[in-house]
Amino acid sequence: MFYDGPTARAFSTEGVPVGDRVSFYERAIGSTFSARYVVKPLEASPLEVEIVGYRGQRLQFASVRFSPHSGLAVGAPQNRSRFTVSLQKEGESLVGQGGREYRIEPGDLVLIDPSRPFHFETGEVRANVLEFPAQTLRSLVPQVDDLVAAPFRAYEGAAALFRAMFDELFVIAPALSDEAADRAADALPHVLAAAIGSLEQARAPSPSALKLLHKQRIRNFVLDHLSDPGLDVNTIADGVRLSPRYIHQLFADEPTTLMKWLWAERLERCRSELLLPPLRARSISEIAYGWGFNDLAHFSRAFRERFGQSPRELRKAVAEPFDLARPERNARSTF
Repeated sequence: MFYDGPTARAFSTEGVPVGDRVSFYERAIGSTFSARYVVKPLEASPLEVEIVGYRGQRLQFASVRFSPHSGLAVGAPQNRSRFTVSLQKEGESLVGQGGREYRIEPGDLVLIDPSRPFHFETGEVRANVLEFPAQTLRSLVPQVDDLVAAPFRAYEGAAALFRAMFDELFVIAPALSDEAADRAADALPHVLAAAIGSLEQARAPSPSALKLLHKQRIRNFVLDHLSDPGLDVNTIADGVRLSPRYIHQLFADEPTTLMKWLWAERLERCRSELLLPPLRARSISEIAYGWGFNDLAHFSRAFRERFGQSPRELRKAVAEPFDLARPERNARSTF
């Protein structure tokens, strides 16, 4: 059920029939984040979820509590306007996005891009969640898209300052004025950028900010136009106002070429949609064409090469029980 107040919106499975809780949660969280979610309880006990959120014109944050469950979210391009930052308070989770998976422990900060697919598995967890404008964060931290799902320990320096400010929001939220909330919304991205910058410097020296910024502009353009079957290096170059030659140079030190990454992203989107039971009525060809493929035979070959099974075999396996967050445990369904 939902509870509304002047600054707060609470969501809870309490009072919802046990058999309806999963679908209720999927609809509620999907509506909140404008994305499709599939969740699965990890224990025999009923799914329990409680979310208390505070919202203003420019500042949105929430405290969340979950019983153990796993989940898969299909990225939604309309969510490119924001990032989600979570501060783990209690319990442990596994979070995967961008081909990486990490264990998140109490005290960790983790960034998620809700416009891209991600999966997760939680124990008994309590966390605080804050939304940031993507444009602001990318301007302050050009490499932010390469940091999704990776935990940052928030115990010292600027990271500890950000954690303290974040926690304090929940103390003062009931009395937070619109003006104060707007000022906090202006300040917090800068504190988070300082936290990330100090932690990244401690990990390893970073390449030039300009090169990273160009790379991220290119990736953003690709993700925004992923469904365009005519997308190629020349189109991308025109869109970001760089030369094709310079784009090739920028990605020369990457593990894969820009176009191979583009096709891999398309395959990931197709795989995510094939896994969703609500989309079973959509044909495989419709899903493939919707993500920029224009040759079904090429799509099937590329899909099998990347995931070890055909799109049809994967779709058939969806009807059987599998672990959404840790698919490598499932012998019959390869992610």
